[in-house]
Order: sequence, then C-alpha cells, then structure tokens
Amino acid sequence: MIKIVNFSKSSNDDFLNNKLFKFMTTNLKGTIFNILGFNFFCKNILYDDLVDLFYDKQDEDVRLLIIYINYENERKLTRKILFHLLRNPYKIILKFYLLLSKFFYHKTMKYDSSTIQLLTLIIDREYYKKKISLDLRDKTIDNFHQSYIKKKQATKIIASFGTKNVAAAKYYSRNNFNIFLKNKLYNFIEKKYGNVNKY
Repeated sequence: MIKIVNFSKSSNDDFLNNKLFKFMTTNLKGTIFNILGFNFFCKNILYDDLVDLFYDKQDEDVRLLIIYINYENERKLTRKILFHLLRNPYKIILKFYLLLSKFFYHKTMKYDSSTIQLLTLIIDREYYKKKISLDLRDKTIDNFHQSYIKKKQATKIIASFGTKNVAAAKYYSRNNFNIFLKNKLYNFIEKKYGNVNKY
C-alpha cells in the first residue's frame, strides 16, 4: 500500500513540486520553508544534491514525505538559509522569534559521518488509517529508514521535533527512538540501526 519513491531531480514536474511543497508547509506549520518560500524549496531541496527526498503519492496526492540529510550538507543548507535571509531581511523581521528558535535552540544537535539526520517526516495519518494497520505502516517506514542507513553506511538516525507535537512524540516512542536531549522548544532523538561494514 505504501510505495516510497525517490524524488527525481530530472523530473521538472511543476505539479509534483507544488504538491510536495504544499504537503510540507500545510502539515508542518513550524517548518522554516513557510518563511523561505517555494522557490527556495525547489532550488535547495528538490533540485539540489544536499538532501535525499522520498515520498508516497496516492490518489494524486502526496501522503508521506521523508527527507534525509548528512552532517556536511546540513551545514551547507544552514549557510544557504542564512544567506537567503540576509538578502531578504524583511523575512527575519516578520518571523524573528521562529527563526531565533531554529538557529539557536535547534543547533544544539551535533552529529558525525556515521549519522544521518531525518530532516522531515510527515505522514498523512488519516489517509493511512483507512488503508493499512498502524503497525504495518510504522514497520514499512522503519524498514525504509534502516535500508537507507545501510545504503549510506551509517549507523544511526537523529531527528528533532517540537515539544508540543504530540503525534510526533507518539510515533517516535512507538518506534524506539530515544530522547538524548531536551530544551523548552525541541526534543532531540536518535535510533541506532547496528553496525554497518565500511568498504
């Protein structure tokens, strides 16, 4: 039922681009891409090599979005965001508190080459509830995480979510992610997937 596919950077599919952006910004109100806008999202997420983006589209709508990023590319993306905001200072003024929380509270998360960050995970819970069991849905997604980690020769996934995000807290708890750090705004979590042989 869930068919997770890699976004094709050669697709030039404006319809899909808009669907992915709308799905993210509608379901994740706190995402910084609500501030940065559609063009930044396309240039630096969809059609750049900084991240790996996967999705499941059912009935012409995006139902699942997964974005991974590694340590080096996370730093590059952060610099691009900062430069974009400096060139567009009105965006800083309009959303100053949100940006402050993103760049100061959120940057406490540090990791190395053996770790992949789960930058975004959005699940259309209501849609899948009618189509697939919760256990099977979670297992399918977790198996995908494990497969991706193995492919990248990493050993661990880390992520963060807002302290008020109850749905995220339940998902990560069910799927054995451990909280390794907390602050007033975010929970920082990790899950180890075992040793991966380096070649």
